Amino acid sequence: MTVLLSLLVIVHLLGMAGFVAAWAVQRQRPAGTPLISLWAWCVLVMSLSGFALIGVGIAAGEENGHIKMIIKGTLMTVLGVTVLVYYFRRRGVTPTLPAALAGIVVAEVAVSVLMD
Repeated sequence: MTVLLSLLVIVHLLGMAGFVAAWAVQRQRPAGTPLISLWAWCVLVMSLSGFALIGVGIAAGEENGHIKMIIKGTLMTVLGVTVLVYYFRRRGVTPTLPAALAGIVVAEVAVSVLMD
């Protein structure tokens, strides 16, 4: 079970790293261009691996902080809905949106690290 949890944490962290990469690539594009697809894929990877981490943790008998999970779930929902709405709209985004999305990812990492 420990190996599975470790692999899921690695996948979850790769999803977060993908957000940083998406932010860097999006910054290089001209203002007003649509979101690149990497944002949507990172939302998918982070969501699935996060839910799997919770499920495997419960199955392994590990105690998850309920408040931490509520905060992370809320942040992930806001992030996921925002990314998917803007991605499927295929309209240009403001230059501040990618920075705001990256800020939500940083907040999620901070919650993971600080609320243990």
